[in-house]
Amino acid sequence: MKRWVLVIFFLLLSCAHADRAQLKRGAYVFKNYCSGCHALRYMREARMTHDLGLTPGDDGMDFTHISMPAADARRWFGRMPPDLSLTARVRGTAWLAA
Repeated sequence: MKRWVLVIFFLLLSCAHADRAQLKRGAYVFKNYCSGCHALRYMREARMTHDLGLTPGDDGMDFTHISMPAADARRWFGRMPPDLSLTARVRGTAWLAA
């Protein structure tokens, strides 16, 4: 019985590590591809950097501000691109990944 408990414990521990690594890769993908237009204004950056094991100055990982001026967004797209922190809550993370 003890062996099974240890096996399950180590499997769960390795799964948690993989999930954290996947979330960290997702944060880098967002920063490199999505944050040019979209913001995460309603996410707590301090909480996200702590949960992912990032440092506040880690590769310029500022998730709350976008680099596109509002006037350019309105001219190019007709409106500001949506804030993805609210989109994830309303439509779910699977919709964002699609």
